[in-house]
Amino acid sequence: HILRLISQGMELHQVLDELALRVEELHPGALCSVLLTAPDGLHLCHGAAPSLPGFYNQAVNGIAIGVGVGSCGTAVALGERVVVEDIQQQAYWKDFKGLAAQAELGSCWSQPFKDRNGKVLGTFGIYHHGPCTPSEDEIGLIQDYANLARLAVERARTEAALLESQRLYHLIADNSSDVIWLMELPEYRFSFVSPSIERLRGWTAEEVMAQTVEESMTPESGKRILDSLSNSLKRLAAGDQQARFATNEIEQPCKDGSIIVSEVVSTILLDEAGQPRQVLGITRDITERKRTEAELEQYRHHLEQMVAERTADLSVAK
Repeated sequence: HILRLISQGMELHQVLDELALRVEELHPGALCSVLLTAPDGLHLCHGAAPSLPGFYNQAVNGIAIGVGVGSCGTAVALGERVVVEDIQQQAYWKDFKGLAAQAELGSCWSQPFKDRNGKVLGTFGIYHHGPCTPSEDEIGLIQDYANLARLAVERARTEAALLESQRLYHLIADNSSDVIWLMELPEYRFSFVSPSIERLRGWTAEEVMAQTVEESMTPESGKRILDSLSNSLKRLAAGDQQARFATNEIEQPCKDGSIIVSEVVSTILLDEAGQPRQVLGITRDITERKRTEAELEQYRHHLEQMVAERTADLSVAK
């Protein structure tokens, strides 16, 4: 049931609450809690504890990680399971005995769970109202429940990291003067074009994505680029990984009828099987650069002509 909720993308706090309630159903008398390692790595924050008193959850939310900070703070600090059979008799709880007595909690077993790199993500705790010792079977089950909590937390954090990555990508793409684009293979179809295309060529990103590759540049440039890409794919199929990378200069029409010169830096992206799936590209307007280069070339040619004429004059004079 919990795995299905995780796969469906349910919010983390809802998954953890449901996990705690299901475990409590399976083990009458158990009160479950999940505490998560805070971003600073120094404290624990509330994850779930649907059956514990609200004042207790508030008191332990944000507690420091360390040996002697109850069962959970100690378990995370040590990175191993901590079983406290009698809270009132255990030194780990010396600063929290009054709080535990007020909440009528007699024992606490805490199982930390870690990510694939060994970093502790949080801890799964089971309380009872009186002193209590887990059986061997219960210890195995606690580990299973902690693993479910780990899966839920890893899925949520991976999704959050992905969303943040997408946010940063769109922030860059939306504000870059260069045009970032993605083309699908083998369809040769644009699946993403950054909004900066409108500043470059006058068309919106949606209009350009509706164009074919040939329509996005002059006929001569289109033929040359498609030939170049076809050659790169053949080289890549033959094992030449350097064929994934290319830099080309092309001419592109603008919506107002003018032509600009662009530099295109592209990379062929591979799928999990190592097959070409997309082309990621960055297009930069180099019209001014090309104009400056042409003017410098013209000036150089003029100087060479002047030097040749002066040399000829000197030869005649001699």
